[in-house]
Amino acid sequence: MAWAAAVPTCAGIIDVAKRENKLRADFRKNRAERTRRRDLIRRLQQGDEEAEDLPLVERVIPLIEAEREVLGYTHVEIGDMLAEQWNLPDGLRTAIRMHHQPKGTFAECPLGYLVYAANIVAHQVGFALQPPVLYSLEEQPKQELGIPDAQLEGLKQVVLQEVMRTQEVLKI
Repeated sequence: MAWAAAVPTCAGIIDVAKRENKLRADFRKNRAERTRRRDLIRRLQQGDEEAEDLPLVERVIPLIEAEREVLGYTHVEIGDMLAEQWNLPDGLRTAIRMHHQPKGTFAECPLGYLVYAANIVAHQVGFALQPPVLYSLEEQPKQELGIPDAQLEGLKQVVLQEVMRTQEVLKI
């Protein structure tokens, strides 16, 4: 009877292994394209006017949509898969899944709301791969967290100052 309990576990391990192998194959297959696009984004960020005429820059979409389009999966899905494999607590896995779009209420997942807000602030102060900033803190999460607009602006300045101070200390 012990084998009966092991079957679902083995099936789960096989499923994770299949997903991991598919992700690895997709990752290798798309490496050149990702490198080309990453280089193009860097050129655009540095103000290279010639880069603006290249075919990739036809539309501006959120990074998560671009990931889905180019890779077939997103960093949210990868993060959740890793959290599952590392046996991280369900609350942390939920926060990882929610960091672009909180679901439910703050009371149901406070960490999810906090990570979502931190992600938005990070993007708004310039810690993002792509300009312009396409993310803004939605009204419901802002109310759930109790962050007034004036306080949010001050928070952004503090985050920016602390990151710059940390970079200086670490010499990065």
